[in-house]
Amino acid sequence: MIRLQSVDSKLIVSVYNVGNPILDVFQVFARARAAKEGHKEGWGIGLAFVREVAESHGGSCGVDSSLARGTTFTIDMPVDAGPFQNAKILG
Repeated sequence: MIRLQSVDSKLIVSVYNVGNPILDVFQVFARARAAKEGHKEGWGIGLAFVREVAESHGGSCGVDSSLARGTTFTIDMPVDAGPFQNAKILG
């Protein structure tokens, strides 16, 4: 399920699904255990890239994941990201 909402001049995008919990997926080259064990192809850079883009626009990216609740990725960014065009990002 994908959800978009505007709160206090921020755009919040949430993506939810059910499955095994995942952790530490925002690190470059990190891959979920299920992807590794299932021999699924990938380099582990996609979510690290998403985080960098969100932060470079003055936003953030996070994940809440558990077996009981499922997994929700949340990205929030200012509706007007212009002031952040030269912002430094975490490395």
